[in-house]
Amino acid sequence: MAATDAELLAAVGDLEVELNRLRYRQIAVLAELNARNVPATLGFRGLSQLISAQLRCTQAEARKRALAVERFGARRSLVGETLEPVHPATQQR
Repeated sequence: MAATDAELLAAVGDLEVELNRLRYRQIAVLAELNARNVPATLGFRGLSQLISAQLRCTQAEARKRALAVERFGARRSLVGETLEPVHPATQQR
């Protein structure tokens, strides 16, 4: 039996919620890689280069994701202290 219009609309909404959860998880992982200085350890100039190489995406897309990490991911001070994200209200709970 085919899905109704209402069921398809509900499915699209559910998928968007799941995609947002996955995007947040990716930002958290990328933030941790950045905090551990993995890009430099692997010979990259920055997080966006690591993202581009690892995910095989364009530099523009990689810069967009790196910017999301800066804005929404957990951060650390120069002495290693954990800092709030730049936009903490968007942090997943």
